[in-house]
Amino acid sequence: MGIANLVGIIITFIASFWKKILSKTVIVSFQFFFTSSLITFAVAFYFVVITTLVFIYNKINDIFDLIQNSFSNSALQCFYNVLHCSGIDVVFSTFFHELYAMFMTVLLFKLYFFTRHIMKMISDEMFKLGVLLGLN
Repeated sequence: MGIANLVGIIITFIASFWKKILSKTVIVSFQFFFTSSLITFAVAFYFVVITTLVFIYNKINDIFDLIQNSFSNSALQCFYNVLHCSGIDVVFSTFFHELYAMFMTVLLFKLYFFTRHIMKMISDEMFKLGVLLGLN
């Protein structure tokens, strides 16, 4: 009977050890991974969006410059001079810059709401971590 009691105590100790320590370790490490992946995703997403918008802005400015240069060196120079004297080329350029600014404002508002959602998810995960770490 002494050995059977000893085996039962060892099995009970291992079961309680697994239940209290190892299960918390696995769950907490998963929670840390999930929280860090949310933060990484948000930073990478913003980097991609901002890089793409700057790229689009620069390419459209290059197109405007190309149009100005190609009109000044071709048979369409007279047509371009009429556009330039009437101010239509400046209007197109100004319109693009203002439209781009409005588009950026709308996009930044959307990104703000996305950020709020991501931060709420991160705070929920941090709360779960705090609850898990606070359990005995």
